Amino acid sequence: MMPQGRPTAPAAGPGAGTASPVDRPAWGAALRDLRGFVAHHGRLPSSGASATAPERALAAWLVRQRARAGGSGPALTAQQLQVLDAALPGWRDTTELRWRLHATAVAEYRSATGRWPSKHSADPHVARLGRWLHDQRAAAANPERPGRWSAARRAQLDELAPGWDGAAG
Repeated sequence: MMPQGRPTAPAAGPGAGTASPVDRPAWGAALRDLRGFVAHHGRLPSSGASATAPERALAAWLVRQRARAGGSGPALTAQQLQVLDAALPGWRDTTELRWRLHATAVAEYRSATGRWPSKHSADPHVARLGRWLHDQRAAAANPERPGRWSAARRAQLDELAPGWDGAAG
């Protein structure tokens, strides 16, 4: 309270108040929702017309965080960057993040079923993973082909899903 009995106004703007930006409810809730979405769906949220309003909001939030990390708008704090890096490794590069999410999903499917996902599966999720795995096998068979194939990707798949290339298991 101020001396004349009036309540003090809450501090406004970035960095105001005592709570760190990571502790601010809206930022933390958005990050929690994004992590939950990725864990549940195995993919990043979309801003496409078929996406739900909450999904589009998460996609927009992630775009804003990338822009802020790139110097557009109010900068993310070092703490926010650390939390995002820990919560969603690769969040700054959607192509690499999507690749990593697919690789993890293939490994989890293999672990759960003992089989590799088939691109011919009646289950759309399994068929999507099967197509992705087929594409990785094709890329590995022809690494000179233009694209994003690399020794690092091979190493990641070898670690996550041994035998993914048909060489074992």
